[in-house]
Amino acid sequence: MFTVFFSSETGAIYSKGSNLNLKLPRNELHVWHIELPNQVQNTKQQTHLLDRIEKLRLNKFSHPFMRQNYLLIRITLRNILGEYLKSSPARVSINTNPYNKPQLCPLKGQANLQFNISHCANSAVIAFALDASVGVDLELCHKKRNIKALLSRYFSPQTTEEIDALPQAERHEAFLRVWTKFEAYKKAVGTGLRGGDQAIYIPQLPPSVDQFQLLFPDDTQQNHWLASEVNSEPGTLISVVVDKRLKPRAIKHFSVKIPA
Repeated sequence: MFTVFFSSETGAIYSKGSNLNLKLPRNELHVWHIELPNQVQNTKQQTHLLDRIEKLRLNKFSHPFMRQNYLLIRITLRNILGEYLKSSPARVSINTNPYNKPQLCPLKGQANLQFNISHCANSAVIAFALDASVGVDLELCHKKRNIKALLSRYFSPQTTEEIDALPQAERHEAFLRVWTKFEAYKKAVGTGLRGGDQAIYIPQLPPSVDQFQLLFPDDTQQNHWLASEVNSEPGTLISVVVDKRLKPRAIKHFSVKIPA
């Protein structure tokens, strides 16, 4: 894993002893792991990196941790995109689709970088692909969930039956593996949980870290989606879904160190 550092004073990311020189090959997926501070910092001087829409959304957060996390994730995202595009972070143009999914609005001649963000507590992850839709979901393993309600609302009876057939001690982890792939898929198609088809059948794929499998192996209309679990910190589960036209050969990992 390649590690970069975050400057609390300037809001910039940098590496120690070498140039970042980020490049995203067409057949690679880049996953950035971000550990957010567990205490509130003075980040007011960094808001200049945000655009008008981002500042409006930032000001809607009343909870200081939520406000800080949004700001730090957006600044980190802008820095990473700026490094890939060889552009100033403040000049990176980001808009949203009708379902509020952030996306790059590339300038003339810039690469069509696709990205997706997920965060939970003080951890965040951003996945990047070139010219291919991508979605990512990060979940804390210990978080309590109403599994029956979520299965009933979002999944097909077949998914529910397969999880219910497992021993009680295995159901939470099995659900989490299905859920992270489901949410990453919904984010990859651009709708998130609020739109698109419901009652989806997500099969119980064998655990496979950093190795892609067909998400819908028996569905000829949907078999262009690949899924993989992502190597992550203990206590978290991350899944990523990408259009198989990317022809991914590897997942490359990066980490961002943000000082407490």
